[in-house]
Order: sequence, then structure tokens, then C-alpha cells
Amino acid sequence: MKRYLAILLVLIGAAIPATADTMVQLVGVGGANQGGVYVAPYFLKINGKTVTVMCDDYSHEVYIGQKWEADIVPFSDITDGRFWDPAHPATSLHDYEMAFWLYDQFLKHPTQAGNINFAVWAIFDPAVIGHNGWTVGPNTQLTSASSWLYAAENFNGHFDYSSFYLIVPEDLSKSGPQEYIGKTPEPAALALTGSGLMAIGFVRKWFSKR
Repeated sequence: MKRYLAILLVLIGAAIPATADTMVQLVGVGGANQGGVYVAPYFLKINGKTVTVMCDDYSHEVYIGQKWEADIVPFSDITDGRFWDPAHPATSLHDYEMAFWLYDQFLKHPTQAGNINFAVWAIFDPAVIGHNGWTVGPNTQLTSASSWLYAAENFNGHFDYSSFYLIVPEDLSKSGPQEYIGKTPEPAALALTGSGLMAIGFVRKWFSKR
């Protein structure tokens, strides 16, 4: 049984992002393209583990295979985000909350990857609005970049932001890498994994006694 508990602890540990000075590598993209640019999902390797993320940074570039050092910033330390403006903390917080909510919507509506990603980019770079890839539609229908941005700006329901984190490059210069958004697995998913492992342990133990 100890073996399965150890595996569970490893899984839980793997779900928690690292902290500062972490080596990050872009290892792939999902293949979706809108307006001539790749959109979510992106795949980063962080400390040997591949995670699915979304880029929130339209004005910088990263190529597949590129490695760089980054800080893995949890929501509790959101002031370390690339786009945090200490002169406007309330606006900055709302911007990141909108981006996290939109990333969660992408996980639920992957076919809307392009429109949702462009909506996220527009939060931090309004110049994206109207560029190639930007789509416009009725605010009542979540089928365009403009409608997703409108939904994020007007969302006021309950939402748990604590499971989201940022991959913030150490190099914040104009030529530095992009910032990305990630999300740790839901506690319920970890609990199901753990209960499954423990169930396997009990079954094997029961059969070994027969």
C-alpha cells in the first residue's frame, strides 16, 4: 500500500508548478492556426514534465525547441506577472482574472481556441483588435474573438482563480520570450487518481491473501 501512496504523492507533486529560475522549453503546438499565427494549445516542458498552456503575450516570440529561464508564478503572486502595472493594480488584477477565465473556457470549448486566444491577447495588447485573426460577432453568441472578450469583461460570477499560474520569462526585454498561462489539475481529478491507485492496491492485497 505504501507504494501506491508514494505514487499518489508523486502525482500531486507533479501537478504543482515549480517556482523561480526554472528551465522552460517550447516543445510543440496544437496545430490550430488563426490569422497566420498558432493559437492554443502550446506545450511546454518544465522540469522534464510537459504541460499544456496558452500564450497571453502577442508581442513576443518563441520558436519550437527554444529554452529559457522563467518564474512559475501562482495566482497568489500575480503581481510578478509580465503585464502587472503597479500603478493600476485593480485593472491589472482584473486583466489577469479575465485571461484565466478565458483559458478555462478554452479548456471547455477547444474548438474556439483561436477566438479565445485572440481575446486573451487583446486584453494585454488592444492593438490586436482588428488585426488578422481577429473576428467579430454578436456579443450574445460566443463564436468570435470580440464576443469572447465581451463575455470576459462582463463576467461577474463566482470563479476560483487559485489553480492558475503564469510562466513568466526572466528576460522581460522586447526580445525576450513570451508569457504563458497554465492550470494545475483539479483536486477532484487528483482525488480520483488517488482513490483509483488505492483501490488497485486493495484488490492486489486481497488477491495475494487468497
